[in-house]
Amino acid sequence: MALRAAQARARKALVDRAAALRLPVIRVPKFLDDRELHAIDALGSAHAVAHGPPAAVRTAWRTQYLNADGLARTQAGELLDRLVALAKDVDNEHFSGNAKDSEARCIELHDCGEGAGLDDPGHFDSGSVVTLDVCLREADAGGRFQTLEEDGSIQEHAFERGDALIFPS
Repeated sequence: MALRAAQARARKALVDRAAALRLPVIRVPKFLDDRELHAIDALGSAHAVAHGPPAAVRTAWRTQYLNADGLARTQAGELLDRLVALAKDVDNEHFSGNAKDSEARCIELHDCGEGAGLDDPGHFDSGSVVTLDVCLREADAGGRFQTLEEDGSIQEHAFERGDALIFPS
């Protein structure tokens, strides 16, 4: 019974796709400093030791799930709390305010090489209230962060090392 109630509350908190397309992407420049960016790289290394190297899920795109076995919580709990707090604050100020009781659902580290991309206009982060992306390093060539807009156009967003981008999932 408690699980069903929690699932119902989670579904109610999610913003539908049409509404999400009308909401802005919020950029927080230089949210993370070099020390914090290196801590995320260290999590990636620790994950690779525990779970093996990341597999490519798309051309030149590898993903590691840093919340596996509680890794992010145990090795970078303070940093995780800071990221979750930012997501909640932005949600309260700009979106639905439904993330106030949320925790990090999924913590993904993406390594995107040349030719990588998520060119699926129908993609969304299912089950999440808000998504927070952090740029860990500058793109060597051609890296861009783009979103599908309500009118069907594609909008490119500034996204530099240490920046956080937050948007409805």
